[in-house]
Amino acid sequence: MKVSKFFLAFLKSAIYDTTSLIMRILDLLIITAFVVLWYGIAPLAGALVARRVRRSFVSLFRKSLDAPILDYGAARRAERLADGASGGAFRFWGAFESLSDDTVWGQSDSLLVPIATRDTRGFFLHDGVLERIRWSHLPALPADTGVFVAGETLVRRGRLMFEPTKKTPLVFVLYAPFESDNPHSVKSFCAQESPLLDAVQDTLLKKMVVVCGGRNDYRNAVTPYSLIIGAFCLTALSVSLLNRPELRTAAACAFAAAFIPLFPLFPPGLLLTHVGRFLRKRAEDTGIHAALLSLKDARPIHGSMQAAVCEAASWVCIVAAVAVNVFFIAVLALIFFR
Repeated sequence: MKVSKFFLAFLKSAIYDTTSLIMRILDLLIITAFVVLWYGIAPLAGALVARRVRRSFVSLFRKSLDAPILDYGAARRAERLADGASGGAFRFWGAFESLSDDTVWGQSDSLLVPIATRDTRGFFLHDGVLERIRWSHLPALPADTGVFVAGETLVRRGRLMFEPTKKTPLVFVLYAPFESDNPHSVKSFCAQESPLLDAVQDTLLKKMVVVCGGRNDYRNAVTPYSLIIGAFCLTALSVSLLNRPELRTAAACAFAAAFIPLFPLFPPGLLLTHVGRFLRKRAEDTGIHAALLSLKDARPIHGSMQAAVCEAASWVCIVAAVAVNVFFIAVLALIFFR
């Protein structure tokens, strides 16, 4: 009888210990899954999408430079066409004039050209950043902001208007004036082929290629939301685990994991973070160099193996910095709470 009671007590204790161990492992797996999903997979997926969108747009921009320039003669010929008729494919260089309803107006010395914004994906190049334009929240633009648009034109009320079609989307770029521009250059060169126009085209294309080749795409539109969601999920998980004393260690781990994006900024892992930043800068430089070479050789824009290796090494350093700081925090916890 005593043996059976002892055996039952031992069995209950073993089952309780095994269940507790399984629960702790499951909680750690859930914490790891949240960290990997919201701090890793989601931002990296956004980075891949952002890089692909920018590179495809720059490729379209490069192809659009072969279209003829919309000049005063072509605009006058459109007056004889019926409303809604196709005016042909053109490109237009000018200065940003205004935004009204669903139309952007570009101004040159001799033309005022309307550009439809509905279903148009536009980009704004400024301060080394190529960002997507949200037409409902167009920022205040500096004086003499340049406009480039290429695509199909349709006759609207006796005037040629750039509009996207199912087969031919518009290529639309707003760009801040270059340092070499004079106050009237944007309007003066846009109506005809000229060495100044060629120079501005080359400069704008190179700037866009540099942005595609060197930007850290981890910082994209998805990243802030994924970091906030990840921190909220991990904090909520830690609060839910506090109700069970045997899972308070997992609760502490979940709460600490919510701040993982900040770990690389603190010692002792800060040294590895600096190494990672150095490698990231090297990846940007080599990526820009490779992109410019592909532009020179008229090849599709792509990175280089050296840039990919440097970027991967930089991420290894960042992850190592996080691991070092996690280990450091764990050692401190063992010292003070043992």
